[in-house]
Amino acid sequence: MSVSHPYPRGWYRFRYSHELARGRVVSARFFGKPLVGFRTQAGRARVLDAHCAHLGAHLGDGRVLGETLQCPFHGWLYEGDGRCSHVPFAECIPAGARVGSYPVRECNGTIYFWHDPAGADPDFEVPELPETTSRAWRRGPVHLRRIRSNVQEPRENAVDVAHGPVLHAKTFPPYPGTKGEVVGWRENACTRSLAFELETTYLARGKPFRTSLSFSLTGPGHLVMRTSLPTDVIFLVPNTPVDEEHIVFTMLTYVRRSRLPLVDRLLVRLALRHLVGGLVEDYVIFEKKRYLREPLLSSADGPILAMRRWFEQFYPSSV
Repeated sequence: MSVSHPYPRGWYRFRYSHELARGRVVSARFFGKPLVGFRTQAGRARVLDAHCAHLGAHLGDGRVLGETLQCPFHGWLYEGDGRCSHVPFAECIPAGARVGSYPVRECNGTIYFWHDPAGADPDFEVPELPETTSRAWRRGPVHLRRIRSNVQEPRENAVDVAHGPVLHAKTFPPYPGTKGEVVGWRENACTRSLAFELETTYLARGKPFRTSLSFSLTGPGHLVMRTSLPTDVIFLVPNTPVDEEHIVFTMLTYVRRSRLPLVDRLLVRLALRHLVGGLVEDYVIFEKKRYLREPLLSSADGPILAMRRWFEQFYPSSV
């Protein structure tokens, strides 16, 4: 059953920064089309459409020359804005010699690129997280998986409080008679952001254990989750559409350093393993479920419709 869904505009992860070394070219497929990313010799990350405007060679097999990407077939050079700046042996560059390019922002240890179905320029920015460059914080493991879903569905899943005590009963044992609660819903139209907290009561050694997980969304593709264990942990969760039926779901962790770095790493790995265990349970459902545009909701559900209303601003007006 199809979960076909339009692509919302926004900033999306292309790669994490440590995955794209200076002078390297990488290929990817996002939004149903082949793309390439490269890092110039000056250190700037760029994202272009993958095929040369000349005879269609794949630029992922090319090489970085200074601030340009060279086509492997005839040596045409492309600037970071997609413009062809040199054609070997030619007296002039053909008119319209360029490939599609995408605005890029690099922050939070992530290379983001802008996608808008209408081709419009960015109308909001990715917030920079000071923790990702602070020596007081340590970068932890990365979780990455391609799943059958659309970019909106996992965001809705975060506020679907009724599924937790059923689907995640073994991974996150609920305290009898309780479910999660979404509190502190805050939208900011200027920054295209949304923040809320998910408060949940678990069963720990036969007693209730109250926890809180804060969520901060900026556009559809950038999510930050924060929680406190014996030390503070940040989960950076950017999702990128591969095509109309699949996304790449990733999660990068940061942990506040303490005087016991081995304990820090152990705690983060345990937390990540626990959280990923819950995600895997969600993935199993996503693989077979059908995305319903008009679901039959009950009073037990969380603010799923509120999340959908917030998402509407990122879709083309014709949708």
